[in-house]
Amino acid sequence: MSNKAPAGQVSEDQGNISGGYSQVFLFLAVFLPFALAYFYSYLVRNLNATLSATLTNAFDLSKAQLGAMTAAYFLSFTLAQVPMGLAMDRFGPRRIQSLLYTVAALGCACFALADGFAMLTLGRFLIGIGVAGGLMCGLKALSLWFARDRLYFLNNLMLAFGGLGAMAATVPIQWLDAHVPWPMIFWGLCALALLVPASLLLVTPEKPQLVRHGNVLNGLWTIARQPAFVYLVPGMCFGMASGMAIQSLWMGPWIDDMLSVTAATKGWILLTINAFFVITALGLGWFTALLARLGLRTEAVMIGGLAIGGASLVALTLLPPWLGVGLFALTITMQNACFLIYAYMTHRLGAQMAGRSNALINTTLFAGVWAILSLLGVVIDTVTASGGSLAQGYAYGFWSLALGCFIALGWALFGLYRGLD
Repeated sequence: MSNKAPAGQVSEDQGNISGGYSQVFLFLAVFLPFALAYFYSYLVRNLNATLSATLTNAFDLSKAQLGAMTAAYFLSFTLAQVPMGLAMDRFGPRRIQSLLYTVAALGCACFALADGFAMLTLGRFLIGIGVAGGLMCGLKALSLWFARDRLYFLNNLMLAFGGLGAMAATVPIQWLDAHVPWPMIFWGLCALALLVPASLLLVTPEKPQLVRHGNVLNGLWTIARQPAFVYLVPGMCFGMASGMAIQSLWMGPWIDDMLSVTAATKGWILLTINAFFVITALGLGWFTALLARLGLRTEAVMIGGLAIGGASLVALTLLPPWLGVGLFALTITMQNACFLIYAYMTHRLGAQMAGRSNALINTTLFAGVWAILSLLGVVIDTVTASGGSLAQGYAYGFWSLALGCFIALGWALFGLYRGLD
């Protein structure tokens, strides 16, 4: 893989990228505040997997309504990506992240005050807008302050903080759900959201933006027609979207319906799966950085993760349900391998284009998550309404995701055969 920007693109000066600050200071003042934001983003993203039974009982939600309400987060998240990517390349990630997380606080307040499906959905929609920069702003900041050869590890370390947020959405939230009214959880999350702009504005330095040449919309088109984008991004986004849809919601109801365990046991199962997600995020970040230093191809790691994820989805429908814990861990870990596409494209395009590149990837990704979350609920309800069992409903949904993974795998391999440069 070449580290040079494609012909016609401007490659930023990598000397003095740290702005004279020490690496320790940059880790504490840049990485950690943005990692806190991403931790929060994953926390609120995965809440519904833990609170699905509570919300269903409180508002008498069907599977389709539960999926649609959860998916509202990803719909607004998707709609915000390209405008936010353009804004980040213009105003910088620090300012944009600070503004957006005040919207996340407003969304949590709306969710806490909800009296029905419509207001729950509105709250999730606002939360999605508010945390839409949770990942993008962090990746942009890393590309501005840290050298390229550190991005594979730091990007996946950022993903590990997201995994910690997913872990926090399991047993800790379940404990709170058992001891306080569920709206109080969201009032607490409202306050926590406001810590993000406070830390960014008080601690994180502002990095002067790189000079941008040409029309920003032309820049989006230039990125979108890169062979690496055409052949790799759709498949990696489908793999991540499948894992996110399962992690953020559907493994929770599946555990309720297929394992019939206590609420406490469910919480520990979710915690274990998300802990595995964190460990593999760190491991893959280190492993891929090592491969890059050795001159080996990152594409192999991404494609391998997609293949393993697709196979685990098939196995979920064929093997006994008690094996689902390990299989879900493999399925959502597919995200970690596919997630390397962010650093991969930044490596090819340079930090100057990182905001727009990440925006296009995120738009593709979260449109997929929104569709998968919504359609899986419809599939399950349709199968059960036709006389099928819940197990059959989940099986049809997971088979569809597996088929998508294998199609994406074939498309990526075809692109590698043709060449990406």
